[in-house]
Amino acid sequence: MRPGACVAVTASILALAAPARAAPAPGLGTLAAGIAHEINNPLAYVTGNLEVAVEALADPALLPGPARDELTAVIHDAQDGAERVRKIVHGLRSFSRAEDEKLRPSA
Repeated sequence: MRPGACVAVTASILALAAPARAAPAPGLGTLAAGIAHEINNPLAYVTGNLEVAVEALADPALLPGPARDELTAVIHDAQDGAERVRKIVHGLRSFSRAEDEKLRPSA
């Protein structure tokens, strides 16, 4: 992935979501929570498996030489990408909670 691509995609998503934030529709918070949940479940598998791969590559006998270094770098890039997705999920959950609070009747 080229540098800045995630930033550009995130900015595009935020720009598209701006009108929805200005005038939220009922249920938008629920939709955001559902999307966050659906993304978070497979993300847990990905991050867990990446951790296992990093631990396995700690043994130089498993894959010696430059291939090991290259694979380790690729896995770290994948971990960085997974962390960015985790932050997006966190943002969706925060949006969901804010929308839920707006829709609750005040006491």
